[in-house]
Amino acid sequence: MPSAFGPAFGLSLGYALDRPAEEIVAKLNEFGFTAGELNIGALELPTSELRILADGLDRLTFHLPFDAEHRLVQADPADDATAINRHRALIARASDLGIRTFVLHVMNLPGQRIEEYWDRSVQVARAMGEVAAEYDSVIGCENCYPVVRFADVTDQFLGEVDHPNVGMTLDTGHFWSAVIEDELGHGKAWPLWKTPEGVDELNNMLYDMARTVAGRIVNIHMHNLRPSDWKDHQPVGEGIMEYDTFFEI
Repeated sequence: MPSAFGPAFGLSLGYALDRPAEEIVAKLNEFGFTAGELNIGALELPTSELRILADGLDRLTFHLPFDAEHRLVQADPADDATAINRHRALIARASDLGIRTFVLHVMNLPGQRIEEYWDRSVQVARAMGEVAAEYDSVIGCENCYPVVRFADVTDQFLGEVDHPNVGMTLDTGHFWSAVIEDELGHGKAWPLWKTPEGVDELNNMLYDMARTVAGRIVNIHMHNLRPSDWKDHQPVGEGIMEYDTFFEI
């Protein structure tokens, strides 16, 4: 039997939701895309509009929010359960549309080192796995600072979470953030920024991540970095990230 989480190519719909759902579906189909990713704003659309999106595409995914209200590792540990319940409500709403893949940011606590909140990050990710299991879904922790940014750290983190409903959303263009942030999450200078050597380093980080966690990838975000300033979320074929080797891996 085919996996319920089989591959499909889509676009983020976060910037297109000012158009009627029929128009969005028609344009995606015109370009050959079969899926779309929604964010929290989309869930505020009328149910009829959401149903058109769900019925018109083969697959929808949902990017869980990571603002202060929803961040999972709260300043006060007692508030973590409240944040998890907020996510549970969003997953329940999205699951009504048939969404079974959810993107999650496990973020740092500003001013603290990773070892200070590592265990709590593992606990909340595992708790989110339990929530996902309630809705026959998977959670893909996206690679961003801090616990899912380097291949070896990601491997350790997912290994300690050790939940069948928790994997990784591999964002192919996020590795620049890993090299310009220090262990406290503050910005730092990187001598290879906007250099050919830096381009090679970012691509090698992507390849290393793909090799290390290939069996646990449940979702992929693809975009590119603009050569002039490394601005992300640019067209896939027009930047510094090289995807041929990535696809081979």
